[in-house]
Amino acid sequence: MSTTLRRILTAGAGTLGGALVPLLAHAEITTYADLIRIIERVQAWLFWLLMSLAVIFILVAGYLFLQAGSSPENLKKAKNQVIYAIVAVAVAVLAKATVDIVRITLQ
Repeated sequence: MSTTLRRILTAGAGTLGGALVPLLAHAEITTYADLIRIIERVQAWLFWLLMSLAVIFILVAGYLFLQAGSSPENLKKAKNQVIYAIVAVAVAVLAKATVDIVRITLQ
């Protein structure tokens, strides 16, 4: 991965972390429902972050496919990046489903 792309992703992750701080800073936890609401809010943010990153990685992999030409090494990099993006989407969906299943079970 290029240094520029790595810097962009690091800045984006830092920005999201900074966005979560105000979300949690003014949260008053007085009941169990308040805690669940905060956990669901953080989970939603993280879910969409992971999905957004997966889309970015798929777009970058597509670019790598276009630029690979006849280089087998670059094609392998692009294929691996698509696989990692698919794994990220699967992890995000499973994490969201797990939280929902636990919430429904506890109600």
